[in-house]
Amino acid sequence: MSKSGNSVTGNYTLSQNGTDTDNFVDAGSDTLGSFSVSETSTESFNDTTVGNAASGAYTLSGGSTTTYTMREVESGGLYTLTETGVDGATQAESGNVVTAAYLRVVTGTDSFTLAESATTMTAIESYTDTVSGNTAQDTSTTTTTGSGTYTYAGSGSSWWTYGYTLVEGGNARAGSFSQSMTGTDRYSLMTSFDNVANTPNGKDPKYLFSVL
Repeated sequence: MSKSGNSVTGNYTLSQNGTDTDNFVDAGSDTLGSFSVSETSTESFNDTTVGNAASGAYTLSGGSTTTYTMREVESGGLYTLTETGVDGATQAESGNVVTAAYLRVVTGTDSFTLAESATTMTAIESYTDTVSGNTAQDTSTTTTTGSGTYTYAGSGSSWWTYGYTLVEGGNARAGSFSQSMTGTDRYSLMTSFDNVANTPNGKDPKYLFSVL
């Protein structure tokens, strides 16, 4: 991390780069029975923030590359779904640390493979995330639009297309989270998939399965 600026005008430039590793594990039961989900991801990022400490206004630009894996097992070995992928993204954000409001736009390309029993799907997806929120109020709204091309192992040179819009909203203080989708996402193209998201008001949101 490096930072330069002017203490009189308040102008500054902050550059950051590094690697983040995340691990997620969940287990429980729903209408389909018991389940377990595990996910790992490693992200390499490079961000630059230009702002003014007096006014609080800032802009951020950067890019990242994320490798990830996911494994979902449904009760009694009913099915096992695995996923591996590499996601390359760029982001642009503007906001104000005084008002705590921000707007972030992320565009990316995700190359991944999903496998379940005798079915293996390979795909390339392009997406745009638009996120608006307020860090002081703990609120955010995310709209993701994506489209991709995919093929199944053994289908020769045949490729098909899919597309979706995903909207997620949250108010952490009120304990309210929501998620809705139109269209077809990657998981809808597999034989079996259990979305273990739990979003009703007043309940632990657990993990909101997303396409990223």
